[in-house]
Amino acid sequence: MKLSESLRRNIIETRTGNIINRFKLLKRRNVFFFEELEAQYIHECEKSGYSEHTLRMGQEWMSLVFKALMPSLAKNIPPTFFLNHMVKKLWNSIGLVESFVISKSGNELTITTHNEAITRYIGANSFTVGCYLGIINAVFDSSAKPVKTSQSRHVSEYTYLLEDTKPLLPEGKPSHVYWNLNQPKEMKGYTIKHALKNNIFRMKNNIIYFREKHISPVESTIFTIIGESGILQDRIVSLSYDFFSDVVAYENSENKILHTLKTLFQIMGWGRMNIITNKNAIRIELAKPPYSLKKTDNWNYLALTILGYLKHINPGLVINSITPLQTGVSFLYTVRS
Repeated sequence: MKLSESLRRNIIETRTGNIINRFKLLKRRNVFFFEELEAQYIHECEKSGYSEHTLRMGQEWMSLVFKALMPSLAKNIPPTFFLNHMVKKLWNSIGLVESFVISKSGNELTITTHNEAITRYIGANSFTVGCYLGIINAVFDSSAKPVKTSQSRHVSEYTYLLEDTKPLLPEGKPSHVYWNLNQPKEMKGYTIKHALKNNIFRMKNNIIYFREKHISPVESTIFTIIGESGILQDRIVSLSYDFFSDVVAYENSENKILHTLKTLFQIMGWGRMNIITNKNAIRIELAKPPYSLKKTDNWNYLALTILGYLKHINPGLVINSITPLQTGVSFLYTVRS
C-alpha cells in the first residue's frame, strides 16, 4: 500500500493541525516534517563528534515508540514476523523505506534496507544504527549491541548481537495521557488531502513535496529528544534559515511569509497556529500541538526551526520565551536589543 492509498482510506487521518496514523498496529499521532532538514542536523552533529549522542537519540526514540504504542497483541507475535510483515508494510506505505528485511540466526540479527529515511540523504550515520537498536530493545525485550554496519544512500545492512540481559527501556507518558493530549480537535483550514488536491503539495513516487522540498511522516518525540540534548542548537537556526530560503523566495511580503508558515505547519499536523505581530515582536501560539511520548515535552527544536524561518523577515529576531499553555505552547520572538 502506498502513501496515497493510506491517505485515501483514512489509515492516515488528516485534519487541520492534527494527523493520526490509524494503522492497526503502532497507532499514533504523526506530523509531517522536512526529512532533509532533520537529516542535515544529524549530519552536522556527527561531523562535530556527536555520533554517540545521535545513536542514543535514535535508540531512545524508537524504544519509546515501540514500547509505548505497540499493542499487546503484537507482543505475542514472533518479533521477526512482526517486523518483516507488519512494520515493513507500515514503513513502506508511508515512504520511510522501500524494503526492510530482518533475519535471526542464534543471537545475531541482520537488517537489510533499501532507500531508508535519513540515510538516503546523508549516507552513513549513527542515528539510524541507534533507531534499529531501540526497536530491537523493545520488540525482542533484550539488550543488544551493533557489531557491523554497512550504509549507503541506497542499500544498508546492520548486524546486532542480542545479549542475555533485559534492556533498560526509557520511561515515558502513560498511554492514556499521551492519547488524551493528542486527541484530534476539529479546526477549520487546509489538510494534506486539500493541499494535494489544490496542488499546494504534490506527490511523486510515494513522496510528498512542498515547493520541491520532501516532507515525510514522523512521530514527534524525536524533536523533544533533540531539544533536550542541547547539541548544536545554533546550527538548527542556521540550517533552517538556509533550508527555507527557497520557500520564502516565492513570497513578496512579511504577511505572505507568515501566512505560508501558518498554513504549512497546520497542514503538516503541528496544531492550530495563531500569529500575533507588532513592530518588534512576533508571537506564535500553537493549540493542540503534537505531544511527545516523553514524560516532559521540550519545544526547543520546533521554536528554533521556526526562528530560522522568521529570520527571513528580520535577521535580528531571537527567542525571548517558550511558554507552555493549557492546551498548547507559545513562542515569543523579539528583536535583539
